[in-house]
Amino acid sequence: MGLGPVESLDSELNYEGNYDEVTSRVGESSSSPVSYVPQCEFDDYLRDQRKQKAWLKNLEKIYAGLAKSNSKLSISHSKMKKREKNRYKFFTGMWKGVIGLWKVLKENEPLPTLRPNKDGNDPATRIDDERPEDSEAIESGKD
Repeated sequence: MGLGPVESLDSELNYEGNYDEVTSRVGESSSSPVSYVPQCEFDDYLRDQRKQKAWLKNLEKIYAGLAKSNSKLSISHSKMKKREKNRYKFFTGMWKGVIGLWKVLKENEPLPTLRPNKDGNDPATRIDDERPEDSEAIESGKD
């Protein structure tokens, strides 16, 4: 008889020992300045990661099927999907706003700052005040 979903999940989650073994080898110091994992171990690790990803996708499909067949789970599942969709829309909109704001601020001239006068007579002068007039305007006037 095959393993049930809970037993299968439990057996799949017992990969910590293998993970610890691989990570301990990565951090080991060696006589050479660069430490590395042998290619065969790295390939095994990647293969294991692909298996876990495929297993999680399969588990999500099973959960979605179960949620659709059970009325209480169906409502919960639809709310969860709606929340995920709204969260995605929120972050997308937020980043569009941040990017737009950045473009506007980048195009504008920097804000003038105040610095104290060295003489001490004037309380403060703007840095912009000491700039020469716009060089393009001066050049266009000479033509």
